Amino acid sequence: MQGIPRFASSPARNVRRGKQGWVTRALLAVALTAAVPALGWADPGMRAKTRNTPFVFGPALLFEVDDIDSSAFEKAALDGARSFSALNGVPVTPYTPGGVAQRAQGADDNERFRAVAQAAVQAGHPVVVGVGYAFSAIFDSLAPLYPNVRFIMLDDAVQQPNVESLLFREEEGAYLVGALAALATRSGRLGFVGGRDIALIRKFGCAFMQGARDQRPDVSVAWRMTGTTSLAWFDPTRGARLARELVAGGADVIFHAAGQTGDGVIQATTGAGRLAIGVDVNQNGQAPGRVLTSMLKRTDIAVFLALKDLSEGHWTPGVRRLGLREGAVDWALDENNIPLIPEDWQDTLDRLRFAILAGQVRVANYEQEGRCAFADFGPLPPATE
Repeated sequence: MQGIPRFASSPARNVRRGKQGWVTRALLAVALTAAVPALGWADPGMRAKTRNTPFVFGPALLFEVDDIDSSAFEKAALDGARSFSALNGVPVTPYTPGGVAQRAQGADDNERFRAVAQAAVQAGHPVVVGVGYAFSAIFDSLAPLYPNVRFIMLDDAVQQPNVESLLFREEEGAYLVGALAALATRSGRLGFVGGRDIALIRKFGCAFMQGARDQRPDVSVAWRMTGTTSLAWFDPTRGARLARELVAGGADVIFHAAGQTGDGVIQATTGAGRLAIGVDVNQNGQAPGRVLTSMLKRTDIAVFLALKDLSEGHWTPGVRRLGLREGAVDWALDENNIPLIPEDWQDTLDRLRFAILAGQVRVANYEQEGRCAFADFGPLPPATE
């Protein structure tokens, strides 16, 4: 389990005091157990209206990929479910496309993902967690057919009375790593590589640009998107090629939000002697001393909290947003990158964190605003597979 729950202290302070930069699954579970009362829902009034009696259940987790360990986003979500499992003594069952059935010739991804979801509900799981936005349309159609199943949608919103949607304020973390990139750059040129060209990924890029510009107005940020289909998440070769293009253009710090494609971004960027910024989990160790930091998107915390509240009888359909305040978004500081980040830079990020939480800094949200003041991304491509 990587990263540090913000419930205790900031990652910067933990490293300065010599504490470990991570916790075991068991300790994470204990920390989250203590923290739950402090965390709020999008609509607190819904809690009392939808309170149920506690119950024991074995959740099903649905994944878009077969190799869960190779995808940081998916692995963290599974880690959070397993933390819940260890604390409550209930099984967690992962469902993957390859584990349900061999891919039929000509079948598209939507058909494969639907087969995964149907297998879980038909197996009788009372709680089904969809890891990734690919399951949102599927949950939207399945939820009315299975009104007694509680669906938990990770990273997208579904408007059904038996679906809880867990969204992240990724823009808060992207802003912070953008500010750090502006402090670290020598050329004044930064880069951003996105995975699939969707509003969510544009949100990462736009907030990264804002954080950099707010810290250093003369900085420039060049960007690339990998593609327009789900294959864009799984192409490290193309990620490396895009990173080399940005390096050739003068970028000396490159941030990726590209899934497995980002592995190629990190390899090519650090191999060229430049600094990379990882995403989702702590990727600092992929190239110690060359990964400036990683923007943490704590899917483990999101899944754990949702399952824990549900097990205690607190079922709250609707949208829940998690960010810096809840410890679900952060930046990583550990033994791999602390030599790169002086204490005054750490203090700057601490001040910016407070400014965001206090409302003194308003971070751009491309998903809500549909535009970015710092880059012209052009019109969104049509949703296709």
